[in-house]
Amino acid sequence: MYGKELSEEVRSYQKTGEGWEELRNRIVLFIYGWGLKKRNLGEDGAADFLLSFLPRIKSLVRNYADENCPFEHYVKVCLEWHMVKFHTDRHREEKKEELYWQIEGKRESLLLAQTAPPYPRTDGRRGCSLPALLQEPRFKRHLLAYLLYHVEYVTPDLIDPFARFLGMPRDELHSRLARAEAFLGPKREKREAMREKR
Repeated sequence: MYGKELSEEVRSYQKTGEGWEELRNRIVLFIYGWGLKKRNLGEDGAADFLLSFLPRIKSLVRNYADENCPFEHYVKVCLEWHMVKFHTDRHREEKKEELYWQIEGKRESLLLAQTAPPYPRTDGRRGCSLPALLQEPRFKRHLLAYLLYHVEYVTPDLIDPFARFLGMPRDELHSRLARAEAFLGPKREKREAMREKR
C-alpha cells in the first residue's frame, strides 16, 4: 500500500501541488498504524502521538528528496526521533499532574478543551475570544499546575499578578508554591549534585 507507490505520490505532489488531501490522509493513516505497533502506546497513545506530529507532515513532504530512500522509511526515521520528544513531554505532563493533585488534594482535569468554546468575539469575527478562553477554569488549573511544577522560576514579583489572574489570595498562592518547592527542591538538588559528579 505504501513504499514506492507512496513515494511517487509525494513526488507528484511536489511537482504539481495537486492531490494534497488524499496524500495527507494516506500519510496520517500510515503514522497512526505505525503508532499502534508500539507496545507502550495503545490506541489512545497512538492518537495522541499522531496529533502531536500532524503539524510536521507538510514539511516532511516538502523536504523529502532522496530518490533512493522510500518515503515511508524517511517518515519512520522522523517518527522515531519525534517519539523520544513525545515520551519526554508526556512524562513531564504526568509529573506536573501528580504534583498538582498532591498540592490541591483533588484530581481535576488539567487538559484544555480540544475545541474552542463558542465565546463571542469582540472584533466581529467568528471563533473564540481569547480573553474569555483565559477565564476557563481548566485554563487556570493548567496555569497553576505549570507554576507549581516550575516553582524555581516564580520570582516574588510574579506572585501578585498571577494570584490576581487565578482569583486567589496572594498568601494562598504563596503557600502552594512553598509546598511545591518543599516537594521538588530536594529532588532538584539531588539532580544537580549528580550532574556535578559527572
